[in-house]
Amino acid sequence: MNTVSCSLLFLSVCCLRCCLQTDIPKNMSGEQNPSGDTGMKYSGVFKSLEAVKKCLHSEKYFNLPEVQELLKIFNANSLASNNEVVDRSQRKVFIVLEGIDASGKTTISNRLAKLISGRQLGTPPAELLGLREQFDKHELELRRAYYALGNYMAAEQVRQIYRTDPVIMDRFWHSTAAYAIAQQSVESYNATLPPEGDSVYEWPNDLLRPDIVFFLSVSESKRLDRLMRRKSKEVTREELKMKDDKTLREALQEAYVRMILPPLVPVDSDVTVEQVLRQLKKILKEDYQIDLPEIEDYIPKDEKSGSGVLQQ
Repeated sequence: MNTVSCSLLFLSVCCLRCCLQTDIPKNMSGEQNPSGDTGMKYSGVFKSLEAVKKCLHSEKYFNLPEVQELLKIFNANSLASNNEVVDRSQRKVFIVLEGIDASGKTTISNRLAKLISGRQLGTPPAELLGLREQFDKHELELRRAYYALGNYMAAEQVRQIYRTDPVIMDRFWHSTAAYAIAQQSVESYNATLPPEGDSVYEWPNDLLRPDIVFFLSVSESKRLDRLMRRKSKEVTREELKMKDDKTLREALQEAYVRMILPPLVPVDSDVTVEQVLRQLKKILKEDYQIDLPEIEDYIPKDEKSGSGVLQQ
């Protein structure tokens, strides 16, 4: 990136990596991964829809009522397999916002969708939210399979929308994979994150790829302050664990940073809503030739510089 703020963020990431070398146990042994292509054992990192379905149809999970309901909803909402890549000239832009809990994804994706005259989507998609609490109680592999299947459902929704309207997505595959990688790296005996460039960080070949993925970077003090300000206090078990585990938070942040194809574009979200949107506006114009309208017309008074507070 060619902006000063993004350069500073990359420097902070380098410092984070140095910390991770001592905070995370090392020397994880290589094993075949049933969920993906990497040689490391990372359950729940699914690299294809077929791999997700194989997990859900396994003898271990298939007869669970919530799995049956999940597959029923997916089959009712999914179209025939469609991996067609639509030329950029024949559709609108598809942008994803990533980041840990309380980095500002929901607020910023909502405001950016309005700025770009697009549609805001999120994962898991609305059709699956009623099952989220049940799956969050299960072991990691089944939890991640639920979120992974939701990604493929969301991709179908994007395909139906982005021929006419831009799409802004609140979380997508990067989150699903990063949580699985980070949790196992921290909790497994003698474990470490896969090295940079490992195929575990690569986007699945059969999942619709976004044009741009922004990563909202937030300090822990700001993140905790936003969690306290939230109107809704509902959080997942994984988010509660992350709140109490510094090593897990750092591993998660680093797993995000190592994602490739597509990489994540860092954005400082420690600032106000207006300031975050100004960063996005500059990056979109300079690097992607996407020109947004004047931000002032889309920002409520309580979100102006100096007073606006991100919460989600």
